[in-house]
Amino acid sequence: MSASAKITPPALHEFRDLLPHLPGLSPEPGTAAWQWGAGKLPVDLANAQSRLAIAQQRFPLKIDHPRLAILTSGANAAWVNNLTSGNELLPYLCQTVDADLRLYEMPGQGVLDETQTAQAIAYGMMAVETGVDFIAAYLDDDLGGEIISATDPLLALQAANSRPLAALLGLVLAARMGKVPVVLLGNTAIKAANLWQNAYPSLLEHVLPLPGQMADFAPLVQQFRAIAAWQRAG
Repeated sequence: MSASAKITPPALHEFRDLLPHLPGLSPEPGTAAWQWGAGKLPVDLANAQSRLAIAQQRFPLKIDHPRLAILTSGANAAWVNNLTSGNELLPYLCQTVDADLRLYEMPGQGVLDETQTAQAIAYGMMAVETGVDFIAAYLDDDLGGEIISATDPLLALQAANSRPLAALLGLVLAARMGKVPVVLLGNTAIKAANLWQNAYPSLLEHVLPLPGQMADFAPLVQQFRAIAAWQRAG
């Protein structure tokens, strides 16, 4: 369930050059392109499902291999130990929808420099593996005020001193490039994404925010699958 690897990432300036130039997604005929806006999930889940299908470029949305990715600093050691030892309900909820549960643990001390930030971004990109077609991401980290006030998102990653936050950006970027829709779970991840949207308008076209909990993942997958089946039948 945990993942770790030694990687040689691109330099931070390469991410800085790439992020502003992502092409816009082509919407399904008759469907407007997704706008992040205030970061609120549309009340109509059928509408939300259709917008995620735009990211996949597959209509209706297809969820064969979903994944719940938890990006954590490991500060809550007891919870992490319970999760990896099978003493939490969450792994069993994921099994009910044939989903992967992956824990990306990134402990670290001290201020992030450019190299460490790039490494964390690249590590998060590893969550988007071949065959995974839907990801929900949960950021288990307590962010400081810097992430709200900083004007340069990559500098903000360093100012917040959060490897999991940098990894979340990598996950979102890799999913965008791989046409994998993403749901952000929890207010912490959404707070960070609001900052990214201001700087990189095309980055979050494949992402939906859900100010809920990790336990909401399995019911959401079930609902999206049911809506897709109804759309195919219609």
